Formats: sequence, C-alpha cells, structure tokens
Amino acid sequence: MKAVLKKKSVAIPLMVLCIVLAVLVGMNVSFARQRGEIVQRYYNTGIQQELDLRIEAANSLVGLAEGQGVEESLVQQVKDDIEALRSASSPSDQFDANGVLSGSVTGLAEKTSGDETFLQEFQTAQQAIQQSDYNRQAEAYNEARTTFPVSVLRWALFSGPLEEFR
Repeated sequence: MKAVLKKKSVAIPLMVLCIVLAVLVGMNVSFARQRGEIVQRYYNTGIQQELDLRIEAANSLVGLAEGQGVEESLVQQVKDDIEALRSASSPSDQFDANGVLSGSVTGLAEKTSGDETFLQEFQTAQQAIQQSDYNRQAEAYNEARTTFPVSVLRWALFSGPLEEFR
C-alpha cells in the first residue's frame, strides 16, 4: 500500500482530493458557525427577546383593559394578535405579526385610561427592535454566500441563507 501511495500518479490526485475536501469542510464549518452565532443573537439577546417584552406588555395592557370593561372585541383582537406573534415561526412571519399587534395594541391603549407604563414598555421594545443590527448581519451573511469562491462551491454549502426580519 505504501508503495502505491508513493507513486506520483496516485499521490497527486489524492493530495488534490484532500485539499478540495479540506476547503469544502472548512467553508461549511465557517458558514455554519457564523450562521449559528447570528441566529443565537436573534433568539437569545436580540429581536426575539424584544418581541417577548412586547407580548408581555400587550398582555398587561389586556389585563388593564379587561379591568376597565373595554369593549370585548378590542381585547379579543389583541389576544388573537398576541397568539399570532407567539406562533410565528420565522423572522418574516414575526415581523408581520408584530406589525399587526402594534396596530391592535395602539387601538386598545386609546380605549384604556390611567397608567401608560405598558404602552411605553411596548413602544420601547419596538425601538430596540428597530435599532437591532440583525438584518444587517443577515444581509452580510447572505451576501457572503454569493461571492467568489463560495458562489462557485455553493452546491456544497449546507448552511442555508438567513431570513431577514422584514
């Protein structure tokens, strides 16, 4: 076996194969790591955390509105919109559900009187979402997937594109 590997006709193609495999594995590891870090920030310290704060503030506003006897259809609409945001599974679905929830919470807040703390918390979380750099990071990651040499080897890339929060 050693004698066969010492022949140039076997050693050169074997070396080329090893280099190609190393490049493909390295590319996949790099992109998977980068994608994982961006997704982790989205869910653990970024947009998802702020969406959870908005849901919490909206639920508090619902409790206040129910205590004041606000029209049940407005309260139910906010509850439905909260559930829609909770069940949204992708960033774009969450974006859409968040926009709908904003409208219904604003409408409910207009019908309640007293403490505006919940609405302020709701709006502060939205400001944090708007200042998030997730979309920029996702866009840069997706752009890197289209540049050379990755664009040529994309067929071997196992990490898919990132969906933006838009």
